[in-house]
Amino acid sequence: MNYDLKQNGFVLNYNCDIAEIPYREYLDDFGSDETTSPRGVEPRLHIREVEGAIYQNEETKDFINEDEYNDLEEDEQGDYNYYGETTVSYELWSWGVNGNHPHKIESYDTEEEAETALYEHFEWYISEKNWNAPTFFLTREELIENLAEAKEKSYEVIERYFRIKNAAKEKKELKKIAAQKAAEERKQRVKEIATVYAKLIEKKAPETFKETCTRLSQAIGEKIEKDVFFAAVKLVRDKETPAN
Repeated sequence: MNYDLKQNGFVLNYNCDIAEIPYREYLDDFGSDETTSPRGVEPRLHIREVEGAIYQNEETKDFINEDEYNDLEEDEQGDYNYYGETTVSYELWSWGVNGNHPHKIESYDTEEEAETALYEHFEWYISEKNWNAPTFFLTREELIENLAEAKEKSYEVIERYFRIKNAAKEKKELKKIAAQKAAEERKQRVKEIATVYAKLIEKKAPETFKETCTRLSQAIGEKIEKDVFFAAVKLVRDKETPAN
């Protein structure tokens, strides 16, 4: 493969932002085409675990799989005991065209080998099929240099563009956080004040919502904030009905 799957890199995403992602995530996002399958929509190429019997040598305690066991002479098989079922191989499969032609591509002894083959295919797919996939760069500077060359601009101009864009994005996010905090504080304040007003009257049953509003309004005796008032009405109506 071109890079280690854990290697972090940078891409220019569809929002024209520079995003840092691991190489594995990059290949999963852009190298795996999807198709229909009996389980719904899923990646066309996938790994399947193959379960099989394993046998253990009584003396050495070594393990062999079922194929190896069957290749032994009858007297040699006597040295082994059935141990149980486990994953004995990993197969690379494709759902085929429109998910209607599932077939095995290759079998591997280890999951790492199967995974390597899978992600090598993802690399091929990005290179040969998915021309809309962004290029994976090891450094942010390398990405900016490449973009500057493509746009026939200086590195400084492109870098400044992203710096200003990121600053605006961070400012917007800070405003969003501040608004959320203010909303939570407002919600808590409404709850606290409504709790005080709700203590002015007891619940009556049966009573309509309008009747509860009328009684509470009379008990308060002045105009208060609408959201506080209706929160207090709800608290009154949620009270337990007093025993007669």
